[in-house]
Amino acid sequence: MTEPAPNPLLTKLTLLYGHPSKDANEAEKLVAEYARHLTGYSESELSSAADHIARTRKFKSWPTIGDCIEALEDRRAKIREANAPEFAHT
Repeated sequence: MTEPAPNPLLTKLTLLYGHPSKDANEAEKLVAEYARHLTGYSESELSSAADHIARTRKFKSWPTIGDCIEALEDRRAKIREANAPEFAHT
């Protein structure tokens, strides 16, 4: 069985804020719960959201799952806007 690819968002959160709990077993469960909610996003969306959180987060703790999803959806919307065809105004 192969290991899943590391989630760039969770990797960056761990780098910036450490493990989400001092208890290793609890930290593993928390990261698994974050990963469960962050499925369905591309690696580039996860990386972009991680950079956004790193630039805008004002606290030295992990963001909530909701904060992560908000950043992901914001990044996704910006990508859609950038790729949307421009309509000529008549």
